[in-house]
Amino acid sequence: MDKPYLRYGIQLQELLAVKHGIKPVLRTVINPKNIKNIETLCREDNMFSMTKSFNHLYGTKFDSALNVIYISKSKDLLNKAYLSDKSGDRKKLGEVLGYPECCVEFFSGALKDAESPFPVKTYLKTNGKPSFLVNNVFKLESRLSSSGVEKIQKNPDFANRISHLFLISHIPCSYNCRESIKIGREMLVLLKREEPELAKEIASTLKKPLLFFDDLNWVIFDGKVNGKIIDYTSIWPPLSLMPENLINKFREGDKVKVGKEYVEIFRDGEIIHRIKKKHKYDGILLDFS
Repeated sequence: MDKPYLRYGIQLQELLAVKHGIKPVLRTVINPKNIKNIETLCREDNMFSMTKSFNHLYGTKFDSALNVIYISKSKDLLNKAYLSDKSGDRKKLGEVLGYPECCVEFFSGALKDAESPFPVKTYLKTNGKPSFLVNNVFKLESRLSSSGVEKIQKNPDFANRISHLFLISHIPCSYNCRESIKIGREMLVLLKREEPELAKEIASTLKKPLLFFDDLNWVIFDGKVNGKIIDYTSIWPPLSLMPENLINKFREGDKVKVGKEYVEIFRDGEIIHRIKKKHKYDGILLDFS
C-alpha cells in the first residue's frame, strides 16, 4: 500500500486493518487542513469517510474544536460511530469500533478510578505473563487527560516517535486478554505481509520490557525481567518525556529493583541511585519480552 495517509496523520496499520476487515471503523483526531486530502484517498481506496467537529466530548471541553474522522467500508458504521460519540455512549462506540466486549466493559468501569493510568489498571487485571501483542503503552490517544494532550502538543517529536508503535488500538482488559491477542496477532500477520519493515520495528519495540511510571514517563530496556528485578545492557528507544537527568541515572546502571518505597538502580552489584516512589504503583515492571 502507498503511504500518503501517513502525511496526513493516519496510522498505516489502522488503515490496513479497516481495508482488510480486521477493524470495522477507524476513528482518530485529525488536523482540519488534512481532511480533504484524506477524503480523496479514501474514495480512491473504495472506503467511506466522515469528519465531525466537537467542542466537547465525554465531559471534556476543548478550547478549539476537535476534528474527528471516521473511516470504514460501511457508511452505516460511520454514522453509528459518530452518533455514539455525539451521545457520549462509550460502550456503543467500543462495539462499533470492533473492540472486544470484555475490554469495552473494563474501560467503562475503569473510568471511575482516575487515580492510576490505564496501563496500571490493565496490569492489575493480568494473570500470568503479558503478551507483547497487546502492549498498548505507546497508544496514548484514547487515554490522555486534557493536560496530557497539551504536553503531547508541545512535544510533537515525542508523538511522532511513538504514535505508530501498536498492534491493537483499544485498551485491553488485561495484558493476556485472548480476544485482544487475537486482534494483535492478525494485525502483525497483516503488517508482515504488507509492511515488513514496519512490522519488524513495532514487534521489536513492543517485545521489550519497560518500567512504567505514567503515560508520559517510562523507560524501555534491553534486558531480562525476574520478578521485581530487571538486568539490562542498555536503554532502548524511543525515549519518553522523562527528565534527561533521570534517564541518565538508568543509563548508568545495569540492574533495577522495584521495591515498596524506592526504585533502586545498581551497577556491578552496588546501588548507585535510589528513586523515591510517589505512590504504590509508581514504577511497575511490565515484562512483554
